[in-house]
Amino acid sequence: MKSLLKKWLPILRKRMRKESLGGQVLGFGAGSLLQKSLGALLIPLYIHALKPEGLGTLALIELVSSLALILIGLGIPHAMVRMASSEERQLANLLRTGVNPLLLSGIGSMLLLQLLAPFVILALRLGPESVLLLRITLITLPLLLLQRVFESLWRIQRRARRYSLVTTMGLGVTLVLTVAFLLGLGMAVEGILWARFWGALLVVAVGLADYGGLYLRGRTDRALRNRLLAFSLPIVPHKLNMVLNNSVDRLLLQYMIGPAAVGLYDLGARVGVLIQRAMAPFEMAYIPWMFRRFDRKQDSGDASISIVSNGMLVLIAAGTLVLGIAGPWAVDLLDHSSKFALPRELIPVLTLGFAVMLCYNVVSIPIFTAYRTKVMPLISGSTALLNIVCNLLWIPEFGVMGAAWATLASNLLMFLVGYLISRRLQKIPCRNGLLAMGSAAGLVLWRALL
Repeated sequence: MKSLLKKWLPILRKRMRKESLGGQVLGFGAGSLLQKSLGALLIPLYIHALKPEGLGTLALIELVSSLALILIGLGIPHAMVRMASSEERQLANLLRTGVNPLLLSGIGSMLLLQLLAPFVILALRLGPESVLLLRITLITLPLLLLQRVFESLWRIQRRARRYSLVTTMGLGVTLVLTVAFLLGLGMAVEGILWARFWGALLVVAVGLADYGGLYLRGRTDRALRNRLLAFSLPIVPHKLNMVLNNSVDRLLLQYMIGPAAVGLYDLGARVGVLIQRAMAPFEMAYIPWMFRRFDRKQDSGDASISIVSNGMLVLIAAGTLVLGIAGPWAVDLLDHSSKFALPRELIPVLTLGFAVMLCYNVVSIPIFTAYRTKVMPLISGSTALLNIVCNLLWIPEFGVMGAAWATLASNLLMFLVGYLISRRLQKIPCRNGLLAMGSAAGLVLWRALL
């Protein structure tokens, strides 16, 4: 036994060092487990304090915020991760070159959208009281942009512990203030949005303390800016299509049925999307690691790429099984007053839809490593179109379940197209992981449709 420990402990220490994939997963995961636990507490809080109509209003406001963030962000935080350098001067130049256009677009767009807020609310078919809610969200947008930049920098420098600590603190502040505003002051959706503002402000304040000096030491590099934008701009329509693919159902439910239906569907989606949030620490470590591995090997022949990719897919499959089966039971347990009477199969179908998107993120890595981001809008655009068509056909017939099936169908198309394109660029051996995911999907659907 002692000889085995002497043999394997040094290997384990090497694998779990801070710079390795294992160390990064452990660093991101330690804080993320706490974050997800805190974030999950918001779901019973929403069930207790909001009605379906209120949750539906919050979902539509969040949709506007997500679309605005993508447009204003220009895809730059994603490009910064791909083009990062470990050399401090180059990182300083990257930070200054990336942040300047973000600040310009963020502040200018926020002021413009503040003027257009009443017209946006009118287009969403919400009441005039929702104008204030949208304006609070718009004030938060520049903070969220900077938060994404700082999160990218912590990932670039592999400061997993710092990332986990700061983002957990931000979420903790958000949760505490949400409880105070909802239960103490009865502020409903307005309280939720103000709590998010102060949570984001805390993260940005720490980010400025960490990287403010680095930003001042950097200089704007036109050639770097052109390369950043060449990589990032094709991501913008791709991300817009993905948000529409996952959120247009709420907009169509609002137009076809009303805010109560949006609230019911959104609750199911908040439970289903926990599969993505649970996998976030692994993705944060996995994606930069894959970039470095492909850059070093220039192919996918490294056995560790196959092992890690299959492992990611197996983890997604396990999470899908747990959440798809236990999610409906948990909501029934929390909803004592039966305000949110969800269809039995809603959460399993949505969980599976979000899990399929996670699988797409795993198999589509070669699109990024080969700098072929120009094909991404075609992938997401075709799936968003399918989503809209399916929603228009199925919502009148099946209500919120029509929207759930549309999400699953469109995400499945995105996965298949992304997988086929990626195989033509750089093959990632992940057959066993895909078999595990297929088996989990079959069990979840069988359980839901019994």
